[in-house]
Amino acid sequence: MIEQALVIEEKSNNKVIVELVRTSACGECKACTPDKPMRITAYNNINAKIGSYVTVDITEFKMHTLVLVYLMPIVLTFIGYFFGVFISNITDIASKETITSITAASFFLIYVVTALLIAKKRNKVIANIISINNN
Repeated sequence: MIEQALVIEEKSNNKVIVELVRTSACGECKACTPDKPMRITAYNNINAKIGSYVTVDITEFKMHTLVLVYLMPIVLTFIGYFFGVFISNITDIASKETITSITAASFFLIYVVTALLIAKKRNKVIANIISINNN
């Protein structure tokens, strides 16, 4: 996906922080808000300077990201459900539905919280600057 951005900060190892420029299509999306623009880390192989408007290619959302975002929560919810079935069978609890629901929801929530904490700690580069725009 090609996006327009503004270079706002230089980092080490040929990386910069860019602020994505909101377009008319952004009205449909709620990923960022006008009071808090979306900022991402990008590789700066063309030596763009702070204040430069650039075109970035956001291509790092590959299959492993899709697996982590969509498949893992479903898989862990099912694992939690079957773990609840196992627990309810060995403990002889009358309300198996309650136990399975609680364990399924717990596995899901633990995954979500863990994934959010890890994502917040990592500042993964997800874009490449491909050109400097003359604005």
